[in-house]
Amino acid sequence: DELTILEFIPYTIATLIAFFLAKHLNERDLKIIVWLIVIEGIVVIIQYFLGVNTFFPALDHFNDKISENPDLLYNRRALGLSQNSSIAAYKFFIAYLILDYFKLKRSVFFIARIILIAGIFFTFNRTVFLVAFIYLLFSMLRLYSPIINNLLENRVHKKHIKYLLLAIISVLFLTVVSLVYYDLIINQVTRGNGIDLSGRGKIWQDFKSFISENILFGNGSEKYYVPHRGKLAHAHNSFLQVWAVHGVFILGLYLFLVIRNINKRNLIFVILILVYSSFQYGVFWGISLLDIVFFYFLFFGSSNIQKNKNELVVSSSSN
Repeated sequence: DELTILEFIPYTIATLIAFFLAKHLNERDLKIIVWLIVIEGIVVIIQYFLGVNTFFPALDHFNDKISENPDLLYNRRALGLSQNSSIAAYKFFIAYLILDYFKLKRSVFFIARIILIAGIFFTFNRTVFLVAFIYLLFSMLRLYSPIINNLLENRVHKKHIKYLLLAIISVLFLTVVSLVYYDLIINQVTRGNGIDLSGRGKIWQDFKSFISENILFGNGSEKYYVPHRGKLAHAHNSFLQVWAVHGVFILGLYLFLVIRNINKRNLIFVILILVYSSFQYGVFWGISLLDIVFFYFLFFGSSNIQKNKNELVVSSSSN
């Protein structure tokens, strides 16, 4: 029942298809993808406030959990138009990264960002929360670095004062909220179960055991899964998954290609996707939206943007 067409396409060929698709993407294509994901974000918001996790009866498997503990946001998370909340959550995050990658700042894109943030919250995926928090810290550092440098040099501009006040008020507000609602926040994040990795500890250990016995060639490039809670589970970690599937040589090649193609423009976007992929099976799935966008950021984004700029210059000159 769980077979898909991808089960009949060799894993490496699927990766090459994702690479090919990324190569032929442009900014317009990615904007269309963003708006489709925004539509799913609206669906998630509607589902959350209606108290349902999905509009597809075959996927409705949270209602019993909601009745058991309706206070846990994890039990109320919405699926949108996706098979599960994790897929919806990573789509919202990758759409947000696309908007920032192209530095789209018109008011319509501001509205899109609000919907995506709401979608991330209502799908309640802790890995996405983590990378979103890292991105927030990076954004704040990028914004406040010149201000801090000016302060260290005893130069204060009036336009910087509002940013400093905003930072102070935000820190105080978050500190008070964290202290007052500490137990509630911890209970939400841990799902009321203390430290909870959703079975990842056991899954990671099983994959490490397999890797230790098949270091060089892994599973012969055939997808490897381990039995977990009556089902087959992937590694919930892209690097363990690639190592188990392909072996150390191809894993090394993947990592070399990633490191070699990191540049100033794509650095934070690549790092965020890799952090996400350390706790989820994110990139190197074979073919997925995350793989396609990751390859675009890594191999083609900067060159395509420069190409578009050159075309604009030539067009302006001709006119």
